[in-house]
Amino acid sequence: MSNLFASNTNIIFRLLFSAFFLSAGASFGQVTTIVNQHLQIEVNASLKTQVRALFLSGSPLMNGYAGSEYLETKYFTAKEFTLIRKEEKALSDKSGNGTEWRFYGMNKENQLEKILSIRIYKQFADAAYFSVVYINHSKQNLRVKKWVNHAYDLLPSPDTTKFWSFQGSSHSDRRDWIRPVNAGFSEKNFMGMNAADYGGGIPVIDLWRKDNGLSIGLTEPEAKLISLPVDYDQYSLTAQIGLEYNYPNLKTIAPGDTLHCFETFVGVHQKDCFTTLQTYGAYMQTKGIVPAPAEPSAFEPVWCAWGYERNFTLAEIYHTLPKVKALGIKWVGLDDGFQQANGDWHTNASHFPGGDKEMKAFVDSLHSMGLKAVIWWAPLAMDISSEVFKKNPNIALVQRDGSLQ
Repeated sequence: MSNLFASNTNIIFRLLFSAFFLSAGASFGQVTTIVNQHLQIEVNASLKTQVRALFLSGSPLMNGYAGSEYLETKYFTAKEFTLIRKEEKALSDKSGNGTEWRFYGMNKENQLEKILSIRIYKQFADAAYFSVVYINHSKQNLRVKKWVNHAYDLLPSPDTTKFWSFQGSSHSDRRDWIRPVNAGFSEKNFMGMNAADYGGGIPVIDLWRKDNGLSIGLTEPEAKLISLPVDYDQYSLTAQIGLEYNYPNLKTIAPGDTLHCFETFVGVHQKDCFTTLQTYGAYMQTKGIVPAPAEPSAFEPVWCAWGYERNFTLAEIYHTLPKVKALGIKWVGLDDGFQQANGDWHTNASHFPGGDKEMKAFVDSLHSMGLKAVIWWAPLAMDISSEVFKKNPNIALVQRDGSLQ
């Protein structure tokens, strides 16, 4: 009975606590608490943060405060800052109405100032948006290797699968974006090129347990070559995540100059990653990233001839089409293999002995069956053996070492 009373009391307290601090902030001594519905961020006098999820059930996401936003230079890594002052003001911009907190701190040893801005919006529950600035107050040039936001150590679940995750980078092996994370897992999630023909992705990572989860990501309107590493070492008690930007060459901050980091976000949620991604998409639309309206045909299923791979025959495709129609599929996709070479996009004789005229006849036959045709095409790719390369070698991308990309 006493355990039941304690449990109910705890739930009531959490409800009252969440309601009181919804979209609000409060200071308890040297700690400032920022709450946006179920997200709570605590910032202490060293400008270190702790993130909590205020759902009715669930265990803590992390053990304590972390130097989550820091600068790594050639000479030192700055995680310790002494709070000088802080500001709180109402906010109204393209993303909506909310509140912004600014924390000003100084790393006295290296004469480096840090300004941490945290914004929350009523329209975007369970999320907060970070902007970080560093100012060099020393008399020497500062050579910067990288900056990091949202460097958190997340506590695993007691389950067999410690976390489920969304990993936003793309790779040539076409690995899943939703994957289990257990001890020994490591993924860099670099948003640049991860292979000759694969790169970029969605600049978000999300780790969740049965009770709750945490997401971080980039909210700049332009793509940036950041990384969102996830590392759960086999000997570690936590999974380490973060968002970082490594300068290709050391970045010099002259005395008195300022370094502006990219805008990022942190959010909490329950269940899987899709609420996170929907909120992220909605926020990015306020930044001007608005997709074109989708036509109804964009949601129609496609049967792709890649099931027969590059050595397909037209007979195989024609024999499959009655089943395609019976299943109600509207589109037929002709995949890689029809072309003479990447870059030479006319038909090859092994698949289309009649040349381009036979391709047109093939498309006409699909239309006569009430089907629509789509074709695979890689307009920015070409083979070294292709005629387009032989005639126009100057259009190839050349890497710094002189090799072709």
